[in-house]
Amino acid sequence: MLDYVVDGWCVWPILRKVVADRITGDFAYSARRAVKVPPLWRQAARDAIALLRLGPARLLIKTYSSGLLDETENGKIRDVWFDDLIIRHSGAVKLEGINNRAFIPARRRALVPSAATTTLTDLTSQFLAGRLKWLPSIDRTSGELCAVINSEFGNIFSETTIRTALANYFWQRRIWAAILSRVKPETVLLADFGEYGLVAAARERGVRVLEMQHGIADRHHPAYAWSHYATSSRKRMPIAERLLMYGDYWKQELSHSDFWSDAVDVVGSSRIDRGRSIARTSGAGPYRLLVTADGIESVNTIRVIRELIQSSQREKLEVVVKLHPVYSALDDEIRAAFAGETRVAVKGASDGDSTFQLLRGVDLHASIGSASHYDALGLGTPTAIIGAGNYKTVLQLHESGHAALVFTGRELLDALTRARQSPVPTEVSDLYFREGAINNILAILA
Repeated sequence: MLDYVVDGWCVWPILRKVVADRITGDFAYSARRAVKVPPLWRQAARDAIALLRLGPARLLIKTYSSGLLDETENGKIRDVWFDDLIIRHSGAVKLEGINNRAFIPARRRALVPSAATTTLTDLTSQFLAGRLKWLPSIDRTSGELCAVINSEFGNIFSETTIRTALANYFWQRRIWAAILSRVKPETVLLADFGEYGLVAAARERGVRVLEMQHGIADRHHPAYAWSHYATSSRKRMPIAERLLMYGDYWKQELSHSDFWSDAVDVVGSSRIDRGRSIARTSGAGPYRLLVTADGIESVNTIRVIRELIQSSQREKLEVVVKLHPVYSALDDEIRAAFAGETRVAVKGASDGDSTFQLLRGVDLHASIGSASHYDALGLGTPTAIIGAGNYKTVLQLHESGHAALVFTGRELLDALTRARQSPVPTEVSDLYFREGAINNILAILA
């Protein structure tokens, strides 16, 4: 698959994660998962002016509005991936993708405002991909890829779908080339693996590309699980040159293949570092549970919480459900399910206390196959895996003794009562998140 090339770049990485999701069914791509982003033409007009004002900077950062999660003491909202770094690093410019309109109000209170959003670049590339039909290399490659994929896995893609994805990448790469020619950075720092156009444009110009870990990045993740066979094609793949991982566990995960063997640095997470300084408020009074919704398995999330409430009539119980910051199409279902239930509070991703503040104030965290399981452990909060949906993604946590596995509300109640007597050992927290993230990242940038 890596032999399919457009303008010298392998295009299989652009499709691989989506194909994997389609054939495994772990994350069904459907209208129910659609991210709520309106046509932001007014923002695009502002971006046109802002992008023209960009000047040289040593570091270009590409972030997302869904990272605006933590409120500071003075009422500002911190980008949990990069603001701590930007404050310490002179010569950085931040560009932001608006991936959920619920975070637009938070942008007005950003601790470090973005120089521009990528709304103009995104809308322009989508427009060109849909309107300019004559791209012979993409047309030919799309047809060949479609035939290969569908012959292997059944009719899961149309040629139009693949062509649109590749054409969008084609134009993204050219637009980012123009932006990079103005900024002239030494390094591009990303928060996600999906910035293929930006990565290709940067690497063509000799700009170093680093990717910060965002969520679960293990040996099974289609964006990272490249085996030995791909090593010879690595220089032609539009992926980051180095990965900056949270802890030694993640480096060990990727060491199962020699593809990343010399391209992984363990740096930690500045958000976890800050979260560890928040005073714990759990361990007394009512049992407190935080459930982080995954945005997909609303039915099972609702079922288990209802069973928990029914099983805990004698215990004092407080449950907070924190909704997903991006996949928000199911929010109304969860809110409606617990309307009027005094022991359950449903909070939007941008509402009130951040997930990390909540994690420091509960006895137990629970979710379904979420990166929040690891966040909880990093903050010293016990975690439970709800056995539904894609829970096997994080089953290793249970097998290693670092998380409970529950299938019913009764089992979740048992895990909740045990959690107060079973704190997370420091060595477990450090395994997943090394301390001193900002200093570690600054050393690499230097």
